[in-house]
Formats: sequence, C-alpha cells, structure tokens
Amino acid sequence: MSQNSTAMWDDYPEVLTAKDVADLLRIGKNRAYELCKSQGFPVVRFGRSYRISKTLLLEWYQKQAKLGTEWNFID
Repeated sequence: MSQNSTAMWDDYPEVLTAKDVADLLRIGKNRAYELCKSQGFPVVRFGRSYRISKTLLLEWYQKQAKLGTEWNFID
C-alpha cells in the first residue's frame, strides 16, 4: 500500500459504514452493500445498518489480494 493510501485509511474511524468501505475500496455504494451481504466479509449488521471493522476489512482485503480473488457481481 502506498504512503498516500495508508494516510487515507488512517483518516477513517475504526468502525466503518458501507459508504466508508465504498470510499476506501473505490467502488460504488451498491457494490459495497453487496460485499456486506457476501459470505466471508467481516460485517456486523444492526437492523438495516452495516458496520465493518477497519482492521478486519484490511485483513480481508489483503487475503483476497493474495488469493487473487475476483469478485463478480450479478447486475
């Protein structure tokens, strides 16, 4: 991760919203919600709201990168 990317992650709180995840991963908000609903994604649901640990999101992201996982979403 580049210096600028690390600084960007540091600007966010430890507990993220789906919109925060979209911003950090540079994906659309709808895609972030799809991730939140996917198996294995580190999310906690409170009613209709999703909360994601920034630490667990980063671990999840790094694991996906190592595995070379490609996320295909059905539109």
